[in-house]
Amino acid sequence: MKRYWITGWLLTLFLPFCSLATDVSVIPAFDVIQGGQTVVYDINISDVNALEGFTLKITYNSDDFENISATPGTFLSPDPNDLQFITDNSVPGVIDISCTLLTGQSGASGNGTLLHLHLTAKMVNTISGSPLTLSNVVLRDIFNQTIACTPHNGLVIIDSNGPEMNGNLPLTEPQNAYYNEPPVLSASSFVFTDNYNLHSVDFKTDNNSWQELISGVTGNLYPDPASSWTLPNFYSMNEGEHAIHWRADDDVELQNTWIWIFNKDIQPPEGIQSMTFAPILTDGLTITASVLTDNTQGEVYYEFNCITNSAYDRERIANANTFTVTGLTPNTPYTFRYRGSDGVTNNAATQLENECNYTEWSVPYSRYTLSLPPSETTVTCDKNAGQWYNAHLFTFTAVGGFGDGCPVAYYRYAWNRESTHTWAGNEAIWDENATTATTLALTATENGDNWYLHLQGYNGDNAANGTLSMGPFQFDATLPFNVSALTANTSANSNESVDLTWNDPESDAAWIHIFAKPFGIDGVGTYPLYNGTTPVAPSYENAVVEHWTELATVAAGTETYCHTPAARNEWHYVLFVEDAAGNISTGSPCTVALSYWLGDVTTPGDGKVTTNDIGLLAASWGANGLEEPHLFRNVGPTLDHSRFSRPLPDAFINFEDLMIFSMNYGNTSCITKKQHPLMETLPITLTLDKRNLSHHHEISLQLSSTSNELKGMEIKLKAEKPGLISNINAGSLLSKEDFFLWEHENGSILLTLTKLSTKSFDETGEIARFIVEGCPGLEIESITARNLRNENLEVKVKTVVTSDTQELVQICNYPNPFSESTRIEFSTLTSGNLLMEVYDLSGRKVAEPWNDLITKGIHNVHWNGHNLSGQRLPRGVYFITVRFCGKTTNHKVFIQR
Repeated sequence: MKRYWITGWLLTLFLPFCSLATDVSVIPAFDVIQGGQTVVYDINISDVNALEGFTLKITYNSDDFENISATPGTFLSPDPNDLQFITDNSVPGVIDISCTLLTGQSGASGNGTLLHLHLTAKMVNTISGSPLTLSNVVLRDIFNQTIACTPHNGLVIIDSNGPEMNGNLPLTEPQNAYYNEPPVLSASSFVFTDNYNLHSVDFKTDNNSWQELISGVTGNLYPDPASSWTLPNFYSMNEGEHAIHWRADDDVELQNTWIWIFNKDIQPPEGIQSMTFAPILTDGLTITASVLTDNTQGEVYYEFNCITNSAYDRERIANANTFTVTGLTPNTPYTFRYRGSDGVTNNAATQLENECNYTEWSVPYSRYTLSLPPSETTVTCDKNAGQWYNAHLFTFTAVGGFGDGCPVAYYRYAWNRESTHTWAGNEAIWDENATTATTLALTATENGDNWYLHLQGYNGDNAANGTLSMGPFQFDATLPFNVSALTANTSANSNESVDLTWNDPESDAAWIHIFAKPFGIDGVGTYPLYNGTTPVAPSYENAVVEHWTELATVAAGTETYCHTPAARNEWHYVLFVEDAAGNISTGSPCTVALSYWLGDVTTPGDGKVTTNDIGLLAASWGANGLEEPHLFRNVGPTLDHSRFSRPLPDAFINFEDLMIFSMNYGNTSCITKKQHPLMETLPITLTLDKRNLSHHHEISLQLSSTSNELKGMEIKLKAEKPGLISNINAGSLLSKEDFFLWEHENGSILLTLTKLSTKSFDETGEIARFIVEGCPGLEIESITARNLRNENLEVKVKTVVTSDTQELVQICNYPNPFSESTRIEFSTLTSGNLLMEVYDLSGRKVAEPWNDLITKGIHNVHWNGHNLSGQRLPRGVYFITVRFCGKTTNHKVFIQR
């Protein structure tokens, strides 16, 4: 709009004869202009008489104005040619002006314009005004007299800036936002200001006409006081994008316009609302809502709500039509609905629910979470898979039961002997309505290790989730086979210990139960008299009742067991086999063993029979075997005459006991020397050699045997003149480690002899030599001979008389074997030179015990077992060779070291 300034001139009548006050003024004295505007101000004079010329200075602010110039006014003369008009603006901020009428002109009187001042305002703002100051004003009349005057200055307001809206800053309300209600500009945004004076404000929408908001504003602010502004014609506008325009001007007609873009959107998203659920899990599910479209704002927000409040909701999220819910309970129904909304915010700071356009809530949809897949946690059995049972009933329990919120709604199941199952959907149902409720009892109808329960779980929507094959369950009602070849033996070199061995059964054995019971009952009739009761093999059920003790239960595959400590006794053993199902076999054949070695009579027992034990036996020889301490040495005879069986103690300590001692001497082990079957039938001959007593004072008892079975003998001889027998010595077949004892009573002589340990009489030779002082009249009355198993052997008896002409030389030695020295005895039938040499097995001569003349008769020499160099010969077999009268006689000797 245009503002007009009207300048009123004061007309002064020219009164030539009247003296009035003269004024020189800048006209207009006050003005408001735009920066960059060129203006012309008049310098007027009033009430002057006969003015002939003038000079003056105008001072201005060179920062505010430029292009300063002056032109003559019409007061002195309307014709510029009548004037001498001079200006000087060489000094910035000052312009000097002088003007004089040329000759012939008369002075001017009254009022008028002395000159025109031309200025261009710079682009500055001088709100307080920029002065135009008159100075040095000199007026001359026609008489060149100075005319007194009063100067009047001017003031110019320069306004270079137009009005501002919100300080020319972007509005607080961003553009391009979406509104479903009239936009409201806040009081802090809807502010119009001007640096000097605001005039008017208008607005329009889109390309419509301008509408005045205010005109003739007083001041530089609108609205005043501050207030918000609401678009008045919002509801008549169409959907879509719109522009609001504002314009404002000020008093110098400076004008600015502004535009703000927004979108009108009052329609919610569109589309058919439905939901799908996939995937559905045991503890969560994913909901997918059908896609909606928004034709204006373009964004679609989706919001989900659980109607049952059993799961959390989801607030609206842009373009996210899926919602994954977690932390849910298996086999539980959940009901959801959803609605869509757009992105209308009405320029709110946050996208609040009440700002946007919403669809209606969808129809509610319900779904069950999946049931827990069947597992050995949710379904248990009263029996373990892979373990044998002899009970045919298998009871299964659904842990947690059935129904909403439980692990499952129901199971379908199959009970068969297949490790896998193909599901047909028509299998039997196990649920809370079944007569079995949370337990299911199934029967294995036949033996087998492959019974399976197949399960498939379902939720309340009849959706299956997971399968489980439980098993194999093993049922066996058949008794297993027992062990075979069960044997019990006294532990080698041990005391109170028995070793059991057996062959593992070929059946499906799992465990072997070992039971034991000693001979006798409760300590009555037990060791060492053994006059009690023999145990009877029990059944497994009655074993403990019948005083059998279960020593151990060992795993199948074990074939040995050592029972220790086992108090000295005869122990009876029976074994039972248990299979994995708990079936227990009938008892094995009972086996028996002593827990100690017969003949081990030292205190305490050491599991060995040594010379110490033999010494104790000798000390008890002939004593009452039913009295202590002889009772413990009374070990023979035994039940089967063997060294392993239970003693049957008699009242004597005699040959029967000696045989047991001798068999176990140094031989406390159950490993026996295997005998060749033919050797047992070979003959044994005992010869009493009554030599020609005119030349000899000895009688020899010779053993002729090629059997290696002869262990010991008890020989009873009758002597007509026992007083002629001065001594009886062990023959060369017995070493000092063997047992040799002779007794003389009532004209009878009793010889008791045995090989100790595992040795036997396996050679031909002398077993006894009688030293006599004449002919005692010896005859063999009886012989008891025992083999290595303490069994009786048949012995033939011979009596011979050796002639003096049979051999030139006879030789023997004692002891044989020997360790330190031996006595070599030899006899000759005549005198002569005799050479005696010793050879080893390689035929090398190692010694020469004799080389000299001898007379006929009996001679002896001691040999220390040293060689020709005086060194001890090693252990082994050697041969003594005697050369006499052209004859050679050989004799074998043994050295033991």
